[in-house]
Amino acid sequence: MTVFLRVACGAQFENNAPPTEAAMENLNMSSFFRFVYGLARRGYPGHWLARAIESILENRAESSVVPAPKRPFEPIRRLEADDLICLTPFSTEFEVLASLWRPVLPFPIASLKLLQPEEIGRCVCASCNA
Repeated sequence: MTVFLRVACGAQFENNAPPTEAAMENLNMSSFFRFVYGLARRGYPGHWLARAIESILENRAESSVVPAPKRPFEPIRRLEADDLICLTPFSTEFEVLASLWRPVLPFPIASLKLLQPEEIGRCVCASCNA
């Protein structure tokens, strides 16, 4: 879960550069799936990777990680024991990407949260229908 949260949230450091030169962290979730795919190709057990993805999809991930430090290379603090993490802010993007990556991943993902391909193209947010 630590890797997922580091990728999803990114580092929280101050950037005084003008907007045209600021580092943008787009496609973080997609890079997480590339990372998982790479782990699977290197021999990590598929059931471990599937369980991690399923726990994120079902919003029942546990971790002892805390928010990233302001500077990217500071040591990470940890909590005493694992605690449930609310992943709701990432759920829609993660569900879509997991559904798109499902045919490519060399292991099955068993979750009711996965979307069918025809559901992905449909815009469901209220602001998009205006």
